[in-house]
Amino acid sequence: MDLRKDQVRSDMAQDHAKYGVIDPLDTKVSSLQGRGKRVTQRDEQNNTLADFVLGKSVEGKSGWRYIRVPGQKRTYAVKTEADPSARFADWVNAGLLRMPVANIRKVAVTNYMLDPLTGGLVGMENFALLQNNGEWKLESGEPIKDSAAKATAAALDNLKIVDARPKPPAMAQDLRAGQMRLSLETALLVSFPFVRAECAPWHSA
Repeated sequence: MDLRKDQVRSDMAQDHAKYGVIDPLDTKVSSLQGRGKRVTQRDEQNNTLADFVLGKSVEGKSGWRYIRVPGQKRTYAVKTEADPSARFADWVNAGLLRMPVANIRKVAVTNYMLDPLTGGLVGMENFALLQNNGEWKLESGEPIKDSAAKATAAALDNLKIVDARPKPPAMAQDLRAGQMRLSLETALLVSFPFVRAECAPWHSA
């Protein structure tokens, strides 16, 4: 990150709270005040490349922050714009899944319910909606409630990723094998109507 130890500001541990460089992982410190952001960078072999605590911004110096190396008392003033975040939304393009309404040509819907006794799917029905210049109809040609189709398309246009969680081990193994078997664990994740939309032209994210 090309950080340089530009200016020494203090060699006293008592000043750590003042500069906001208390290690947030230090269990010996009970106070919640003055804790900074612990940043650790590692390579593929898990070797530590950099490890430091980012503190408060330096008063009167734009683009400067207080920094301390964990385990050391000395606090530095460093020129850096770094302000890392652990928030999911700050690292992921939340609109990656959205599909502009004007590009949607077909929406295929599979509606079903999960039988908790047998683990099977019941009441399954399939239908498809087609759009042509803003007009919606069933694939069979029958007219439909236009407001409901437009609401569905608008929902696809506003899809946002809000979180990510690891797949259950059984599901991950099935996906790697190319075929997913329905178990109670995976059924709880997929027991909702499935909607597939086809867009033209398709755009890369």
